[in-house]
Amino acid sequence: MRRGLQRSFVGQLHTRIGTTVLVRGWVYRLRVLAKTTFIIVKDCSGEAQCVAATGSLAHLSLKLDDVIEVRGQARADERARHGVRSTSSTRWS
Repeated sequence: MRRGLQRSFVGQLHTRIGTTVLVRGWVYRLRVLAKTTFIIVKDCSGEAQCVAATGSLAHLSLKLDDVIEVRGQARADERARHGVRSTSSTRWS
């Protein structure tokens, strides 16, 4: 069993604002812009918006329904549909 950061369900992210979170789910929506990519990750508890630099994701060739793991900072953001988003900082797989 892996040690370290434990998975956070999307439905619990509002309680983890300001901390590093690990979210596992599938790509529900994908919006690729020139410098920024917005990924809506869905799991059994809801949806979260993840934001990353487009260049950092180019090698992954993400598409809808891909299963991913995102590690990043949980932030409250009223612009996000559900009020919480994760800003990716380290790992996409």
